[in-house]
Amino acid sequence: MNFPGIANGNWRWRLKDGALTQELVLRLRSITVTYGRLGSCEPPAPRCPEDDPTPQIARRAYELYERRDRQIGQAVEDWLRAQQKLKLQAKR
Repeated sequence: MNFPGIANGNWRWRLKDGALTQELVLRLRSITVTYGRLGSCEPPAPRCPEDDPTPQIARRAYELYERRDRQIGQAVEDWLRAQQKLKLQAKR
């Protein structure tokens, strides 16, 4: 919980041992880069821009966010669901 006016102790990182897989690291980094939260790091250019699914995933994730009446707190879950749906569509 974030308590306004208190400088320390508001936030802490909680992650179970073994939960941070390489796949999850790459997904989190992609989301972080996409939304400009990585600082000055530029996102790597895809080999073929038309093959880059990031814009489609971002649109789908935002649609899921809007369906929840713009309630925050599930951005990663929305991103992963959107990515999964697009992968399933690509297989068809």
